[in-house]
Amino acid sequence: GPPMAIVYIADDFLNGNGVSNDVSEYERLLKRARDSGSEFALYKLGNFYFKNKNYSNAIINYTRSAAIGFLPSITRLGIIYSRVLCVVPNPRRARELLEVAYVRGHLSGTSELASLLIRGNFGIIQRVRGLLIHAGSPILVIKAAFRKRHSDEENPFRLLDEQIH
Repeated sequence: GPPMAIVYIADDFLNGNGVSNDVSEYERLLKRARDSGSEFALYKLGNFYFKNKNYSNAIINYTRSAAIGFLPSITRLGIIYSRVLCVVPNPRRARELLEVAYVRGHLSGTSELASLLIRGNFGIIQRVRGLLIHAGSPILVIKAAFRKRHSDEENPFRLLDEQIH
């Protein structure tokens, strides 16, 4: 079946929804969805491996998903590299990843980038930038909500977006 359907069925096995709880079947189905081209399955496999402290497989799956542009995986890798979470911290690599997530409008990535810049060793200008990004985060949330619920003509942020771009 379609990769997303396989992911949903896998979740049923993980959570025991209508079937017995079977973690090995969950992993098998996610691998099947991954092999069918699902970047979301790669992300979920990364989460599964990370939770089970299989960090090398977690990073492999996040990296493969990030390479095809899946923003949650890009953000997760940024978090992994910004903190002592299974690898030697690499703030520069974390910043590169989180900058991508920020530029592409990923809210969690934006928040993580702001935190990294505020606490990082990137200089005073970047600390101030982190504070400004953090202060602007509520605006990003409101903009995202309007984009999902209103046409472009009704979007009050349309003119602001046109001025920025």
